[in-house]
Amino acid sequence: MAIRLLSASPIFSAAGGLLSAGLFVTTVSFMISTPGVVVPELGLPAITVAPGQFLLKDVGLFAASFWVFVDSLKAVVRR
Repeated sequence: MAIRLLSASPIFSAAGGLLSAGLFVTTVSFMISTPGVVVPELGLPAITVAPGQFLLKDVGLFAASFWVFVDSLKAVVRR
């Protein structure tokens, strides 16, 4: 009995990548508007543990979502 793998349609994958990238752009914008993200005594690149590092993960998740969007969009154009 052969196992058949199902693949998602590239258009759905592109839509999901775009929507999740938009979500993570929104949450990364909280780093600008949330007080206490930057430690003023250490300068701009230093962020706090509580809100800053929690929001920093969204930068990587945004990059992964955008990558999925672009890669899926290439697959849609190739069809």
